[in-house]
Amino acid sequence: MSTAALIAVLGADSPVGALLIDALAAAGHPRRGVLAVDAADLDDALPAQIAVACADGSVPGAADRLAALAGQGLPALGFNGAGDARWPVMVSAEDPMPGAQLQLASSAWLTLATLLRPLQGAFGVTSVAATVLQPASERGSAALEILGQQTAAVLNFREPPVGVYPQRIAFNTLPVSPVPDADAACAAALWPGAEDVVQVQTWDVPVFVGLSISVFVTLRDAADAHQIEACLAQIAGLVVSGKEDAPPSPVTLMAAEAGLQIRDLQVSQRRLQFAVVADNLGVGAAGPAARLLRRLSGHTVSMFPR
Repeated sequence: MSTAALIAVLGADSPVGALLIDALAAAGHPRRGVLAVDAADLDDALPAQIAVACADGSVPGAADRLAALAGQGLPALGFNGAGDARWPVMVSAEDPMPGAQLQLASSAWLTLATLLRPLQGAFGVTSVAATVLQPASERGSAALEILGQQTAAVLNFREPPVGVYPQRIAFNTLPVSPVPDADAACAAALWPGAEDVVQVQTWDVPVFVGLSISVFVTLRDAADAHQIEACLAQIAGLVVSGKEDAPPSPVTLMAAEAGLQIRDLQVSQRRLQFAVVADNLGVGAAGPAARLLRRLSGHTVSMFPR
């Protein structure tokens, strides 16, 4: 397949759409080989020469169109709930690909995979409890818009408009109801048996961009702080913040243009805990999706700069 193999990005007007096209270019795919289809144009006929397609499930209509294309035998990648629930879940773009139709796990699971897999390989992991603070951008453009509208309404003593959330999200936090089958599939993709030891609780928070996670881990083998730091230091793109640094947050993360930061690493024998902040749109969605799309279109690519 030529290097210009046409990749259709359905829902290119989603928060991650433009970043995905940039990430494809960074991975070596020509921009002329990307068909960016806005949500309003999803019903238009797509060219027959498409080699692979992807969709953001937060965009109305994109998931159904992706499933239809996959039904025609086209390689397809869905994220944010797009595609068929039976498609294999990927938590790393570098894992062996089990098929031509795939689901990309959410940014939280991709971030956890990046952090937990090295710990599992070096020391063994017997339990994980993670609390995820999920920004509005994980739910798509509609959530970003309603967060802005509700915030303005509350500050001006007006009744906030109803949106995609079950309750008002502005100046509020909302627990996200777990989807057991989906969560189990994501956990199982971490390593064999991980679905029995990894527990994740997710909250929607009134933040536009930037994923925050508190992680508590119990290891099989005892380790000290130096060993844990050495293990985490091997993770590409990870910055470990010291006490003298500003605490990582979605604001400081974006200002520093860093993809992944951890802080408050505490180690005691077989137990450790830390806080992590991640770029949910770039590192957590666009980058992995671009690498998977390149592979689905017939190209093997290595990690590219974030």
